[in-house]
Parts: sequence; structure tokens; C-alpha cells
Amino acid sequence: MTMLSSLTTRRLKQPAGHQQRGDIAIYMSLIMLAIIVSSAILFSIILARQIRATTDAISSERAFYAANSGLEQGLYELSLFAQESTPLTGAVEYGSVPDTSTAGYEGEAKYLPSDGITPCVQVTGRFPDGNAFQEERRLRLGPGECFTD
Repeated sequence: MTMLSSLTTRRLKQPAGHQQRGDIAIYMSLIMLAIIVSSAILFSIILARQIRATTDAISSERAFYAANSGLEQGLYELSLFAQESTPLTGAVEYGSVPDTSTAGYEGEAKYLPSDGITPCVQVTGRFPDGNAFQEERRLRLGPGECFTD
């Protein structure tokens, strides 16, 4: 029995430097963990911003192509009907869910009043991105005197 208790006593009594090395290892582990966690948080913030920028670019592109569709419709209707002024409205679908993937356009097609043969088309394309924000792109075709604003 005395031999067992002396063995236990010897194990408990360790040199002073050994305990200090254990404390340093714990502190270093905590510092490394803090660095890893902060790096992960920073990476996720950067990634979230990149995803948002990509989504905005896609919405902008869809609004542009909706406006381009309206521009083409305006030119077609001017060549077909040759009216003084034609209002333009329409939608372009980008998928199977109409509410979230439909871009719209509106505008006007007319001839330049001074000569009656130069087409003037102004169209605004819109694409909702689902966050009550609407991406808009405006296209104009014709000389500057076609447009008042």
C-alpha cells in the first residue's frame, strides 16, 4: 500500500516548467481556434457579398434584355402599323415561376415629328429581384430631339 501511495505522490509532483508548458499549449490552442473562427466569419461575409453582386448582375441583365425586347417590338410595330405613337408593354419570362422570373417593359415608339420617318423608341425594362427592389434599364433609339427628359 505504501508503494502505491508513493507512486501516486510522485506523479502529482511535477516540475514547475511542465505545468507552464501545458498552460501555453491551451492558450495557443485557443488563439488558433479564434483565428480559424474569425477567418471563417470573414470568408462567409465576403462570399455573401459576392453572391449578392452576382444576383444583382443577373437581375440587371434580365432588365436589359426586357428593354431590348421592347425596343424590338417598337421597331416592329412602327414598321408594320406606321402610327404616330405606339405604347409598348410586355413581359419576358425567364423560367417556370412567373412571379419571380418575369421581366417587364414599357415605353413608347413614335416617329420624329420633324421628318416623320426617323423612328424614336424609348423603353424601360424592369426585373424584380424578390426583395421589393426592382432593377431597371432604359434603352433609347433615335436622335436626341426624340426625347424630352
